[in-house]
Amino acid sequence: MHLRRGARLLAATAVLAALGGCSAGDSEPAGLATEATDPLAPSTEATTAPTGPTEGTSGPQPTTPTDLPAGLVFEDVPAATGVAAAALQAYLGLETEGWRGFLAAELSPDLATFATPAVVAEREATAKYQRDHELEGGGSMVITPSIGRVGEHVVQISACADVSGVTNVVDGEETPAEEIRQSPTWVIEALVMPDQEAGIWKVSEYRVEPKKC
Repeated sequence: MHLRRGARLLAATAVLAALGGCSAGDSEPAGLATEATDPLAPSTEATTAPTGPTEGTSGPQPTTPTDLPAGLVFEDVPAATGVAAAALQAYLGLETEGWRGFLAAELSPDLATFATPAVVAEREATAKYQRDHELEGGGSMVITPSIGRVGEHVVQISACADVSGVTNVVDGEETPAEEIRQSPTWVIEALVMPDQEAGIWKVSEYRVEPKKC
């Protein structure tokens, strides 16, 4: 009995790590806090960020991925144009490939398309954690994203994630993680910035806080 309970608690930790990246207990990501070095302030650099769909052509663009893994749902995805659309697309791609990796306990090979190497490394470490402890992911997760502050070289994305349907498979038994039962919704904050070399936007900061939203 104690061994099984320990396995379930271990699975709860894996869910938070695999789906949440940087948790509320970690240090504040640079760029989400201080006004003095606000990354959303107008830039004086002469660089040009990748833009994405532009206004005046076809209007706001839907950005929901079409090839979603089982169990992942995006609700009320805002239409967007320009840099906001490009940033939102990157964020949704990260969540899509992150969920795909959680289900398989493997790092999705497409994750690097939507995230910086630092974010990818976090997900790679947690996928290894799942494999090492023989934890598989399952169930469902519903994410409602919104676009926050938009700058020329950084966009803030917020989201409410309903994780009440997320499950673990431990020793062949599917069960909700205890941590999820305590907090069935998570608040997600992400910063998305342009990768000048690749010409696309990528999630560069990601944090999650288990609380009501």
